[in-house]
Amino acid sequence: MTTDEKLSPEQLAKRNSFRRLVKDLNAVSSRNLGKSLFAFFFMAICQAFLISFLMMPLYSRTLKGIVDGTTFVLFGLLMFASFLVWALFQYGFFSLLLRLVRGEYVTIGFIFLGFKKVRHALPVASFVAFVLSVLASLTATGIIVLTDIPSMLVSFMTAKNDAAAVSALHFDVRSAAVIGVSVLCLVWLFFTFAFIFLSAYDAAGAAFSSALKANLRLLHKKRWLLFRLLLVAGGRFLLIALAAVGLHTVLVFYTAENTMTFGKLALNFIYLVNFYTALLRIYFALPVLYETVRRPRTEIFIEDRSDSAVIDETIALLEHENREEAGASTSNASAPSDSVPADSAPGASAPDNASGSSGE
Repeated sequence: MTTDEKLSPEQLAKRNSFRRLVKDLNAVSSRNLGKSLFAFFFMAICQAFLISFLMMPLYSRTLKGIVDGTTFVLFGLLMFASFLVWALFQYGFFSLLLRLVRGEYVTIGFIFLGFKKVRHALPVASFVAFVLSVLASLTATGIIVLTDIPSMLVSFMTAKNDAAAVSALHFDVRSAAVIGVSVLCLVWLFFTFAFIFLSAYDAAGAAFSSALKANLRLLHKKRWLLFRLLLVAGGRFLLIALAAVGLHTVLVFYTAENTMTFGKLALNFIYLVNFYTALLRIYFALPVLYETVRRPRTEIFIEDRSDSAVIDETIALLEHENREEAGASTSNASAPSDSVPADSAPGASAPDNASGSSGE
């Protein structure tokens, strides 16, 4: 007995559905990888420029050694503004990816859609920026108050990476706990609001609450499916990127500074290609799954039918059309015999011919 025969019909349907989902993801990502990669890099450059410009007042105060209450308030406000800019760009980029999945026309300008339609994108961008700002602030506060990581980093940087500074670094359980809790919160937020930008794009013109409700409804009982799809999307590309980083780290620490230059460059190239391929496939996984779960139940049912059922229905429809055409041709053929004029009957002209001959 094969593995498929051991599964129940429901389990087999879920497996086939997931395989179809992965197939759609592979097709969409391979077809649109070049466009999305160019848009992603252009978006990253624009994001870095705007966020660096926003953080300039904080940089100037930090370089002058001014650390007071105003600096912390400025840090919080500028962090929120930075996350807001990031969220507006994400709104545009997810709109571009969604249109690519749907086969619609796109241009590079769609990454600025959040700024063009700021009235529609600002509520969702503000919500995401506020949540991320609160999480980042709590994480930074916990690290500063509960751990000695800041002092270790300062001593490490001022000592110019010498052996004493390296030996002074040690593992801190409290810092690991703070970072671990923050990462868990970030993962929970991602799997709770993964469709927020996509649902906001489809609900343009409606209230933000409708987009939020659509996000929660579509993700209901779909988080495990999303997790599996993200793992498959990253897949071997992410593993190759991590292996390249590990080998590069080994070469840096265990070889001379001027040796293995070609090997380091090759590993950097392998890392960049595979990491960004995995990242964009993970990006594409969200709109692919979003389009799958948002379709009506009837459409999904029709697509899940077997080929034999579709063929039988097609044959029955053709036979019905043939019967209708045969009936129409029969009625058309019998219509002239029922409506022949009296003067065109075979015996109608005989009396006239007879009278004419008698008169002669």
